[in-house]
Amino acid sequence: MRKWFERLAGYIRIKRGLGDALTPDDVLLVMGAVWRTPSGPAG
Repeated sequence: MRKWFERLAGYIRIKRGLGDALTPDDVLLVMGAVWRTPSGPAG
């Protein structure tokens, strides 16, 4: 999964010119905020 986010960060750098502004760790942080598990027995 981390490799996928690293690749995504690379694409964002190329497409949007965010070279130094966005790192793979930044993408992980953002995606962690977006993909939350629902509360309940499974989450």
